[in-house]
Amino acid sequence: MSCQIKIRVFATPTEQSHNYYYVNGFLVICIECEAGLAFGDHLKYQGGGVQGEYAVVMKWDESKESTEEEGYWDIGIKEFFGTESSDEQLLSLGLGRDYLETAHKCFGACLQKRREWLTHGNSIEAQEILPEDSYWVHKDKLKGAEEDQGGYWLKVDPDYEDNSRPMDISYVSGDVPGNMKFYL
Repeated sequence: MSCQIKIRVFATPTEQSHNYYYVNGFLVICIECEAGLAFGDHLKYQGGGVQGEYAVVMKWDESKESTEEEGYWDIGIKEFFGTESSDEQLLSLGLGRDYLETAHKCFGACLQKRREWLTHGNSIEAQEILPEDSYWVHKDKLKGAEEDQGGYWLKVDPDYEDNSRPMDISYVSGDVPGNMKFYL
C-alpha cells in the first residue's frame, strides 16, 4: 500500500504549560492513491473546553453526474470510534467490504501519527499536570508553524504528492463539526 500522509495542527499556548500547547485542531489524512480512497482522524475544538474526535472517509468520484471537471472527494464523517475499529464501524462509513483491509491499515497509520504528535492529558510523557480530557502537542513539534489567531498553524505534507486527485483541506475540515477549520 502506497499511502501519502498529510498532517495539520492548530495549537494555542496556555498558562497551564510552558512546553505543551492546547490542540484546537489536529487532522491527519492517509491517502491511498491507487484505490482513490483517503482516511482521516480529525480532532476539533467544540467549545466549552471539549475536543471532538471524528473519523473521515473519502472516496474519489469521477462520475458523469459530478459538476467538477476532474472529479471530487466524496466525504463521510462519523464520531471517532477508537483504535480497534470493527468491520461494522468501517462499513457504517459507506465502505464496501473490498476496502476493509485498506481502511484498517490507513486508520492505523492515522492513529500512529496521532500518537507520535499528541499527548493526552496526564500522560507520563508530559511530565506535567494537564487536563485529562484534552490533547496537547509539544511546542518543539511546531517548528516552522505560522502564528495566527492566537496560536500556531502547521502544515506537513508528503515529499511527493499525487496531484491527479487534488484535495482541498478546507473542504474536508469544514465538513467536520467544530469551532475551527483548516484552510491550508
